[in-house]
Amino acid sequence: MESFGEFCFVLECAFIAVQSAESEIIQVMDGGELFFQVVRLGFFSEELCRHIMLQVAGGVMYLHDTLGIMHGDIKTENLLFRRIPYYDNCDDQSASYTRNPSEGLFLPGIGGGGVGIVKIADFGASCVLWHRKTTKFQGTETYSAPEKLVGKFYGRAADMWALGCVLYIMLSDCQPFQGDDLASLEASIKRGCDLSSTWWDDITESAKDLVRYLLCKSETNRYTATQLLCHPWVLRA
Repeated sequence: MESFGEFCFVLECAFIAVQSAESEIIQVMDGGELFFQVVRLGFFSEELCRHIMLQVAGGVMYLHDTLGIMHGDIKTENLLFRRIPYYDNCDDQSASYTRNPSEGLFLPGIGGGGVGIVKIADFGASCVLWHRKTTKFQGTETYSAPEKLVGKFYGRAADMWALGCVLYIMLSDCQPFQGDDLASLEASIKRGCDLSSTWWDDITESAKDLVRYLLCKSETNRYTATQLLCHPWVLRA
């Protein structure tokens, strides 16, 4: 038996060879894909987004800095969560209501909106890169960094762009970049993500600042997972 994913925010997966056949055993994440929970609740509060980003960024940092792995397809569909109860009232003094009433109470360190532990899954597009780069396109176009989308060499920084897309989606329930084809998607990325609509008026400047650093078109200036975890918005947890 060999296992992958000892870090607490990377889905643990064991492969067992039985008479030349391989069986795969993975942890049960009974909440399913984070994508459907965003759809169900409409959007996530900053408290819940922070709770999720802390876990996912920790997992990405482990993949990048310890294993040298680029995930290659980070998106809400590839983030699985363990379900927790919806709390309408609670004796915990740290519990609080959030901007999204559908979430119920948020409990620091536990979660809210039914979302508890979150783990990164689906490593079908991953590869070991360390500080090397690749031009092989794998993943999902709408989450793809500009350097990846146009066929240039790209590396682990592309995962951070995808993480920026995830944060944008969780905060707004909208894709930051859209297009009916590759050309229109590239044009949308060139225009940059829109944080000027009235929807974003209720989002803190600190959260918007982090979105900008993650969706930075220059991969050299784009945040790493370590920098993300040191950002003031994240440190408020």
